[in-house]
Amino acid sequence: YRPHLEDGQQWNQWVPVINTQGFAVLPSEFSEWSYSYGMDFGSSDPFGLGIFAWAPADPSHTLYHIYEFSQPLMYAKTISELLIGEALESTAPEGCIGYTGWPDAMVVDSAHLGAAFLEEMATVYGIRIMPALKKDKHDSIELFNGDLIDGRVKVIKGSKLEDQLMTLQWDVDDYGRLKENKGMRNDMTDCAIYARKAAAHLLSSTPTPEDPFFPPRDEADLDPDDDGSLDDDDFGDMLSDNFDDFD
Repeated sequence: YRPHLEDGQQWNQWVPVINTQGFAVLPSEFSEWSYSYGMDFGSSDPFGLGIFAWAPADPSHTLYHIYEFSQPLMYAKTISELLIGEALESTAPEGCIGYTGWPDAMVVDSAHLGAAFLEEMATVYGIRIMPALKKDKHDSIELFNGDLIDGRVKVIKGSKLEDQLMTLQWDVDDYGRLKENKGMRNDMTDCAIYARKAAAHLLSSTPTPEDPFFPPRDEADLDPDDDGSLDDDDFGDMLSDNFDDFD
């Protein structure tokens, strides 16, 4: 994790405006955004939620950290209230999902609380979350680290995620293999790597360019001698006649 480069350019850190709902305001250059939620139900660490956004039209595939929540002693009902609001109406959500809409991906590290939480949230509150595959965790970490190196992840300055990214280090077991340091808090980094992994196939896709729009022409107005090719005058007429269509 590198907050900025040697020349001062921001690299993995960003300093967005935070709105009254606690979300980072995304760049205005893109209008359509997709979202991925990563969660850690926690055991020794508190419950954690990290929300990330990317613009499908962004050729850089940059992933923006836009929200985080961390609190101990959370259970299925209180987590559901955080996600869809205190009314617990999944068909008209408030809360985090009310702000972003239903995310494209939602995954959780549920190893310490098992399937009971996931089943209750799905059957009682209408929230379906995919469990993270623990066997893929090392690969998920390496995927996220690669994005950090390339500057494709932007983390909110002063966030809990940034703090953990700046302090976490690998440990080594008795056989010289890398392992997580169990003495260091990692709930927010777990949220980040799982959210990134869940969105991997979406972030790698290339947006399909839209065909330019031109109004249909009435067959009665067509010139039978017109072979369909355009000369310079045609271009000028087309732009002047249909200028309002581009407002």
